[in-house]
Formats: sequence, structure tokens, C-alpha cells
Amino acid sequence: MLVKDGTETGTNVPHDVGTSATIVGHTPLEDGRSFIVVRGVRRFRLDAVDSEAEPYLVGDISWLDDEEGAGSEQLADAAADGFSEYLNGIVAATKEPRTEASETAEMRQGTPRDVAYRVAAGLAIEADERQRLLAATTVDDRLRSVVRLLERENSLIRELLLRLNTSGEGPTMN
Repeated sequence: MLVKDGTETGTNVPHDVGTSATIVGHTPLEDGRSFIVVRGVRRFRLDAVDSEAEPYLVGDISWLDDEEGAGSEQLADAAADGFSEYLNGIVAATKEPRTEASETAEMRQGTPRDVAYRVAAGLAIEADERQRLLAATTVDDRLRSVVRLLERENSLIRELLLRLNTSGEGPTMN
């Protein structure tokens, strides 16, 4: 869970909404720690914290379901389109080799819920913005927020590309 107040180690207050996760990869580090990669599985609400449990946060949770709304399909399409523009902009700004079209096509696979989480996971955004996406009560709300974030990020990337292009340092975004 993301810490709302305090430090990761020591006294802290977590956010109310978190996600269970599965470890999908790990790399041991020389100092005995490990770099781990996880995939979120299911959202939960933290109902109570056991203040006596140490050294790990222990609490009671309630599982949360993701309800879709009437506009989920259209919002998922808008999010996938915006994410494709986002990836193309990053590739153009960093002058990295083009990614395969199948990578952006994968964003559209599955349910609107899948699209919302997949796109949100691919955005380079602050932890508090990720937390707001996770805490959204419906798939529609999450997708609307993702689309707004993509509009903001794509605007910033377009501005960056314009500046790079004006200075003769970069390509333009499609």
C-alpha cells in the first residue's frame, strides 16, 4: 500500500485503498535486498490496522469490485488511442527505435477494466496520481481520469517536441 503519511519504514499511515499483488519477477541485489516486479491482482479497502503487529503492516481488508458504467467501451477506446499517442510521443522525443504496433494493439484487448489498468500502469506519473486511479470507484471514473491524464501528458509531449523541432533537435509528433 502507498504510504499517505509517514515513512515506508517506521511509523506511517497508509492510504485506504490498495491492491494485492503477485510477484512476476525478481533480481537479488548485492546488498541482500531484491528488486521485485509485481502485478496487481485485486483492489481492497483497508478497514483496520493492527498497531501491535511489527515489522510489517497488518490489517483487516474488504475486497473491492470494479463496476463498469454505460460509457466504458468508448472511454476504453479513447484511453487506448491516447496511450498510443503517448507512446509515439515518447519514442519521438527520445529518438528511440519505433515500437511494434502490436504493443499498442494489446492495450485494447480485454475488458474496459483491463484497458484502464494496463494504460494506467504504462503512464510515467507520480505515485499520488496512481493512487487516485486505484481508488476510483468505477471503471468509468478510472478511465475518465486516465483520459484526462493522457490529454495532459500528450500536451506536454507535443510542446516538448515542438521545442525540440524548433531548436532543430527533434522530430514532430503524428
